[in-house]
Amino acid sequence: MLAIRQAQMEALGAVARRDFENRLTRHFLRVYPRECAEAGGEAQIARFVARSLNRAVARHYDGRKEIGLFVALLFILGEAFDSDPQIPWAARQLDNEKFPLATRPEIVFDSTIEYLGETAGEKCENVVRAMLRLRNYDLLSAPDFSSKSWADGMCEVFERHYPEKFDYQGEAANRALLALARQSAERRGFHSNPGAALFAILMFMLGSGFESDLLYPWAGAALAAAGEEEERTRILHRAALAHIENSLKPD
Repeated sequence: MLAIRQAQMEALGAVARRDFENRLTRHFLRVYPRECAEAGGEAQIARFVARSLNRAVARHYDGRKEIGLFVALLFILGEAFDSDPQIPWAARQLDNEKFPLATRPEIVFDSTIEYLGETAGEKCENVVRAMLRLRNYDLLSAPDFSSKSWADGMCEVFERHYPEKFDYQGEAANRALLALARQSAERRGFHSNPGAALFAILMFMLGSGFESDLLYPWAGAALAAAGEEEERTRILHRAALAHIENSLKPD
């Protein structure tokens, strides 16, 4: 029989991985054309898939089905879905040792379908209404970031603009997200009422890891902008409004 050296085996594995990456990239481009276009097109989605596969491998998934589902969850729920405090059920299910490792992404995916049905709506009509409301939200009316009641005020903002998601997630999860948002906003230099509120809203809408999510490169670019906080807040706000407008355009 023909002997296959270790280097050849690794090369064959690399070829199989590239083929899988290409298949997943094409899948997202076909199923989510608008989202992929806004993220930057095929090259950016390919980067997203490659990074996501590395995360799946780090979790010791080795089958195409569970890897593909894990990548899909990153696409749907966001960069930090497996640690996002507003959806704690995702981390619990992924780490639940009562279930075989390979079955856990499918369990989370099934829960995600239920979650989206209750929050986004059957045809994402709840998300659309939330974006329409948030498009007109006046950041100057944001709760006082220095106040002990900031979380109370932001809960009111969340509930007023996206009640379906706020109610389904529950008070504990929403407040856990706000605690993380407060820390993240301060780390990024957003200490004003408008800046902190904008940061929290983006975490609520896009996922707690939005700032490093390859599907929202506009957010990372805006956060990297130089200048005083007021100007950086304006840049991030303009980028967020542009994202809303693009998302609301008819197909």
